[in-house]
Amino acid sequence: NLRQRDEYTANHCLNVCVLAIAFGRHLGLGREELEALGLGGLLHDVGKMRTPEAILKKPGVLSKAEREIIRRHPDEGVELLSREGGMPKAVLEMVRLHHERVNGKGYPLGLTGDVIPRPVLVVGICDVYDAMTSDRAYQEGIPPDRVLRLLFERADQDFGQELTEAFIRCLGIYPAGSLVELDDGSLAVVVSASPEARLHPVVMLVRHPDGRLYDRRVMLNLAELARDNTRETRNIRHVVNPGAHDIDVAAVLAADIAAH
Repeated sequence: NLRQRDEYTANHCLNVCVLAIAFGRHLGLGREELEALGLGGLLHDVGKMRTPEAILKKPGVLSKAEREIIRRHPDEGVELLSREGGMPKAVLEMVRLHHERVNGKGYPLGLTGDVIPRPVLVVGICDVYDAMTSDRAYQEGIPPDRVLRLLFERADQDFGQELTEAFIRCLGIYPAGSLVELDDGSLAVVVSASPEARLHPVVMLVRHPDGRLYDRRVMLNLAELARDNTRETRNIRHVVNPGAHDIDVAAVLAADIAAH
């Protein structure tokens, strides 16, 4: 159980799953591709089950030898998943290749440019974004806007200009996959954000103001509500922590994919 070994890595994998599904939606991918992205994001670091805990939890910079050990996790993840059988090829590619970069300086194969499958790059950029914005025991996360700027500056080296710009557009002010509280007290998951209406994304309602869960899929386009004078507008009050409200965002998005 990865969570028992390393809480950070388990949470990180869940975050990457949510981000990858949200980004895939933004790219217009179909149901099967979204399911594969979600599974690839969830399992991309499963190989760290074989990484010594002392390395995973080391509060500081890794030595050269320790870096070599941790760089084995993509291949070890594929080995673990291959034992089970039935894992889609696309998911195994995401697990093995999510540290590849378009300039050829990634690992384990040093692939370049278009040779790297797009789903791999989707999981890769989500992996980097979450890792850089997350707090660790030995350092605070970098603010999201600064991380996006760094990703943009390195686009030609890491994930390509087109994909990187699409990722930045996808996140907007309220990143897709965020849990937000609306001004009426209800909770919703951000599904997509338009560059023209960054303050008013499309959201899926998950909890009523009185705390009851929604028993059906209810989508709200906050931008359309803001433009329609005949309907009651809804605005986002703030982003909230899913854990504090016992909301499994990944499960919500997975159920929404299945409903399509």
